Amino acid sequence: MGEHEFYCENITAGYAQQDILKDVSLRIPAGKISVLIGSNGCGKSTLLRVLGGFLCPRSGQVCLDGKQLKKYSAKQVAQLLAILPQQTSAPVGLKVVDLISQGRFPHHSLFSKFTKADEQAVFEAMKMVGISELAQRDVSELSGGQRQRVWIALALAQQTDIIFLDEPTTFLDMTYQVEILDLLADLNHRYGKTIVLILHDINLAARYADKLFALKDGALVTEGTPEKVVKTDLIKQIFGLNSLIVEDPIVHSPMVVPIGNY
Repeated sequence: MGEHEFYCENITAGYAQQDILKDVSLRIPAGKISVLIGSNGCGKSTLLRVLGGFLCPRSGQVCLDGKQLKKYSAKQVAQLLAILPQQTSAPVGLKVVDLISQGRFPHHSLFSKFTKADEQAVFEAMKMVGISELAQRDVSELSGGQRQRVWIALALAQQTDIIFLDEPTTFLDMTYQVEILDLLADLNHRYGKTIVLILHDINLAARYADKLFALKDGALVTEGTPEKVVKTDLIKQIFGLNSLIVEDPIVHSPMVVPIGNY
């Protein structure tokens, strides 16, 4: 896997006349798991869209390997990074293998044919996420956890070094949440994938992240390891929550215990 240099500088971005992000600068560590955290509406998804090239900032720049992202073609970007949005849906009747095959589109010209190399990439992606036996199943008939694995395999079939995921555990029960995050951690450790994701659950973020980026009101408040970032004052600042920080007894990462009205 390549050690890509990926960062943004002084990003201001939004929709219509409203700015969501305000002068955000950050650097994504290569070969690590980075998690964006913050309350609803703080700008996490907007930042991911800017980093992925889906939203053009009003000011500032996103750079990949020393070149502004906007100077790459859409096809070139898709060969370098994959993005899994929060809302995903597949047509009824579409087989798993056919959906994952769409991840090969960035490697083709308009009329080029599906090759043996494409077929190998698709089956390797299914193998990596443990869904080879589901290849001929209808995507719409799968469980939530299985469907999320299919979408991750679609991203893997692009064969990019960088993968963005917007809340990949939303609407999944706890078992599937841990299963999906264990899968992403394995992809990172085994294949060196640079993974950037948004998580709502601060304790899962602290457990799986190498680096956290905390946002509030469209600004980057702080960044660093979970041990550095997950503090009572930070949790109060970005979530408005009084809490106690204890050690996760399993992996020894910081864990937030809400105080609430007690």
